[in-house]
Amino acid sequence: MDPNEIKRKRRRIVFMPEVSKEILFEKFEIIECLKKDAQAAVYLADHIYLGKKIILKSLNTKKIFDDSVIDRFKREAKLLAKLDHPNIIKVLDFGMYGDFFYISFEYFESKNLREFLKHNSLTLEQKEKLFVQILLGLRFAHSNKIIHRDIKPENVLVDDSLHLKISDFGLALIQDDNFETSKYSIVGTPCYMSPEQVNGAKLTMQSDLFSLGSLAFELFTEKNLFLGNDVAQTINNVINFNGISVDPEVESLPENIKTVIKKLLKKNLNERLKNVEEALAFFNVETQQINTTSIPKEREREKRKPAALYFAAVSIAAVVLILLLFDFSNNAGRRNNETANENQKNQIVNPVDEEKNESLISGNEIPELNSTNSGQEKITSNTEPQEIIKVPETPVERIEYGKLSVECLPWADVYINNRKIDTTPIDSLLTFAAGEYNVKLIHPDYPEYVSKIRIEKDKTTSVKVLLESLVGYLKCNVFPWGEVYVDNVFLGQTPLTKLTRLKKGNHEIKIINPGFPEYVGNFDIKGQDTVEINFNFADRKFSIAGNN
Repeated sequence: MDPNEIKRKRRRIVFMPEVSKEILFEKFEIIECLKKDAQAAVYLADHIYLGKKIILKSLNTKKIFDDSVIDRFKREAKLLAKLDHPNIIKVLDFGMYGDFFYISFEYFESKNLREFLKHNSLTLEQKEKLFVQILLGLRFAHSNKIIHRDIKPENVLVDDSLHLKISDFGLALIQDDNFETSKYSIVGTPCYMSPEQVNGAKLTMQSDLFSLGSLAFELFTEKNLFLGNDVAQTINNVINFNGISVDPEVESLPENIKTVIKKLLKKNLNERLKNVEEALAFFNVETQQINTTSIPKEREREKRKPAALYFAAVSIAAVVLILLLFDFSNNAGRRNNETANENQKNQIVNPVDEEKNESLISGNEIPELNSTNSGQEKITSNTEPQEIIKVPETPVERIEYGKLSVECLPWADVYINNRKIDTTPIDSLLTFAAGEYNVKLIHPDYPEYVSKIRIEKDKTTSVKVLLESLVGYLKCNVFPWGEVYVDNVFLGQTPLTKLTRLKKGNHEIKIINPGFPEYVGNFDIKGQDTVEINFNFADRKFSIAGNN
């Protein structure tokens, strides 16, 4: 066997993934599926090569019939790859894998601004701190000629230490783009759109500023300025907006915040703030806080000089130290050949080379790696010949893989060994190491489906579940009337206008009317059956009709 082939086998064994995790695009280990539809998916994953948690977006280009969606997805990757700023979510890598386009983003443990405000009561100073960070991130995007086009609370992420990052540049536009369809298309979220965006007019950096004004209004007053009962009313509210009328909550804000909000929300572009710097000026943010941290070329050269001298000195010292150690080890070797030979034996007996991370080869492969030019299986040293040392021929445990197909109607989140893997419908087969697994399917309106499966080598195991088969329905008629409880859960007062969905099995029913003694009984529900219960308080007659 060719030694290079042995090395390749070793590497394949050493870098096997955990058996219960799905690998996407050969480098993302899926932790959890966060969101999925027929065309795109978002996952929390481990980037195998970078060794860190990331957010992975994937787009199935085969399911997309509108090329603009694919272009938008690719544009987000290219745009964000240019943006390296502490207040903007960073792209780590992107590319194509088969029919899938993917982007991996840094993982920022946070909540979106809307959720964050819902669960946290912030002081005015804390809100101002958040707003300034949005300005700084947006200023950096604008300095790279990128218009976000969808500034809203859902696209602003905040962590527990009030560090903020702008995300989701999927609708972003480069200022110098030539294609007219993107410049004039109405895309975004209506209650945060600028009037020119709603009207399909040309978008500029100032369009983002209006959206930012709407967000700022909501941040500081906790109410949305334009939200209507439906999309049409919301758009009309934006089109007919003529500036903030006297609003007690706005008027009570500090002068700088109140002024910035009003100037950001000017309908007339000539009256609106021209750029983010004008907004930042109201918050006394120093220039160095606004600018990027890149070092001018001349200063960079000056900084490199002492650094270069320092590294040169360190390198020389390292070389001298290596030579001294080498000389010392040679002398020690001459003084104690027996010890060296014993060490050599130990190295041969243990096939794990920690430095190269190569291991797990069987004993009959060793002689080929250490064979002489004549092909004889022997081990030589500078001392007397020694007997050949064979590694015990312990069978190498190879990880074998099989496939899993999951079909569930209407849909469900799929958990394997309590780890969320995906959400049905799942278009492709899932790959797992052979062995037993616990499968759990979760849908909020149905009981959990739990099963144990076995994945077999080179075979496909199928799980097909109709969630309706896990439930039946109850119809309850009570004379004269009654409050109905099933398993101590209150269903309502008769007459019940809707059927009640219940999981299969035995249930307790309790019917209460203050004018009569309460009734307690039991009934069974079978999958996809409807059970009708009739009860008369007057004669205490209880009957069950159905397919039980």
